[in-house]
Amino acid sequence: MSWWAERMRTTRRSYPSLLHVATDAGTGPVVLLVHGIASSSITFYEVIPLLTPNHRVIAVDILGFGQSPAPIGCQYRLDDHVGALAATIRSLKLREPFVLVGHSLGSLISTRYAAMERYGRVATF
Repeated sequence: MSWWAERMRTTRRSYPSLLHVATDAGTGPVVLLVHGIASSSITFYEVIPLLTPNHRVIAVDILGFGQSPAPIGCQYRLDDHVGALAATIRSLKLREPFVLVGHSLGSLISTRYAAMERYGRVATF
């Protein structure tokens, strides 16, 4: 193994990547949209204008899709996606409860996040 490959292997980030926030528009209660597999936040293109008059709408691209990072060595397990979503939500500093909407794989990610949040285990990622 080359010295560079060894260095990359041993210095791999141990914290989750932040997801790309493709949309953050509107004001009011927050609705966070998480798309499904083989897609991007463009999935919600038609829905966002319907929600923004009364809500702050945030749409993210999940790991490896859209403009979100595709981390080297990431196995794209459900826990990898949930960890990245949790880190992104923390970075948004949301102060009020929010609605989390997932489509396809996004629904699995959202459901796992909600379950982990409920039991106070999100921060373990």
